[in-house]
Amino acid sequence: MLALAVLLHTSAQAQDPAQDPAPAAQTAPEAPSEAPAGSGGALLVPEFTAVSVSDISIAFMLYDQLLQDLEARGMDPIDGAELSVSAGEAAVDCADNEACPGNLWSAYPVPLAVVGQVETTDAGLDVTVSFYTPDKATPIKIVNETVFGGAEFGFTADMADLAAALLEAQVGFEPTGPVAPTEPTEPADAPQDGPGDPPEDTPPQGGDEAPAGGHTSLPSGTDADPWDEAERKEMGISKALYERYLASGMDDPDAWLRVNRVRTETVGLEFGGGGAFGSVDRSVTLRLVLQQDSDDDFIELDRYEEDVLTGGRRGQGSAHLYASLSPRWDLGALVAIQYSEKQLTTGWELVDEDGFADEETDVRAPAAAALALVEPRLRFFPRPVGVVKPYLLAHANMRFYDAYILQDTAKVSYQPGRPAMQPLGIGAGLGLALDVTPQLALFVELPYTAFILGADPYRESAEMMENTPEARTHVTTTTRLTAGLGFKF
Repeated sequence: MLALAVLLHTSAQAQDPAQDPAPAAQTAPEAPSEAPAGSGGALLVPEFTAVSVSDISIAFMLYDQLLQDLEARGMDPIDGAELSVSAGEAAVDCADNEACPGNLWSAYPVPLAVVGQVETTDAGLDVTVSFYTPDKATPIKIVNETVFGGAEFGFTADMADLAAALLEAQVGFEPTGPVAPTEPTEPADAPQDGPGDPPEDTPPQGGDEAPAGGHTSLPSGTDADPWDEAERKEMGISKALYERYLASGMDDPDAWLRVNRVRTETVGLEFGGGGAFGSVDRSVTLRLVLQQDSDDDFIELDRYEEDVLTGGRRGQGSAHLYASLSPRWDLGALVAIQYSEKQLTTGWELVDEDGFADEETDVRAPAAAALALVEPRLRFFPRPVGVVKPYLLAHANMRFYDAYILQDTAKVSYQPGRPAMQPLGIGAGLGLALDVTPQLALFVELPYTAFILGADPYRESAEMMENTPEARTHVTTTTRLTAGLGFKF
């Protein structure tokens, strides 16, 4: 990488081989006539973006070491702490934010920005570093390398050398420090052991032919620059993922998306089955206090009513239609049918002028019922690449319980019947998707729901009742375990 930094500098000052070489003082790149405020060694360095939670600590370690290496070479990095104060969320996770660092130039008119992303893989640390200038919306240089254990300090030193060389070419920055890039000052006819110009028959380095290392070693700002913003948007992936595609060396973007199982902007349908645990059944209890008059008719004096949701374990089946808004987010709606039971207990107590006289309770067997639910949901995939994709889930939930129809007896009226219910809940959950093929996936998820509206227990006491029924426990939370199969279109 140090050699690459020297190459970038020397290429900026190459001369016509037919002319006499000029002194070193004349070949150094000229600083712009109107350099941005704060130019020279100033550059933006937002905090490195960690692909997953487990990568956060190593991302911070590499980031802190890079800041030290930049300062050791005489540069003045504007770090994440300062950016968070001035720009807030605009500078957070810069590698995944399409607007970053373009949204920072107005506040910080410096000539260079360095954006990094870190991911732990089986092979080592997959680190992508992109270099931006204010005059371009895309990076002028992308470096993607697998960094093995023990090589982290060498990698950050190389990135600091490259940043120094780019600043030198942009604004004439003069690096300092023991390992700063050096500038060849000998003329073309210097001894062979000196740093003179290469012979005329030496193939020019960094030309249109890409070295074996992959796309990212091509010089940016030339016809060979691989960055294609239109292609990135057509692929439906972030800048960081597009950098990984360029670093792969593959020429077919669709093939890269398939091989790496990348979640793209698409529509999918999932079918699942499983069980629900918690608030799944409904129970209604109705008791009347009656008095018989002289005409042998019954008059209702008082009543006891209870309508609650009760706990249990029931099976369910579901269908989930969703649209991927980006590789990490999708929005959808789930419809499910769940087995349920509704229980109804009726009865009466008879009183006369002396008080309690008789009672009768009709305990009916639980009736099977189909419970429907509708669930808008939002899912977040921290790792949108690879076969195994864990995800987080947030949702709203509405269930539909049908009404109870109470049958009157010849002399006792149990009207009115209990109405239908539509409890509304909110919840969250965890899930795991396995993309077996680009179009076929398996999934398992565990959502939890708490009902906040329309699920209050209803109880009406009866002061005149001799034997008040025991109240049943009202349950307002549900946990579901679902597994199934998904298709992408």
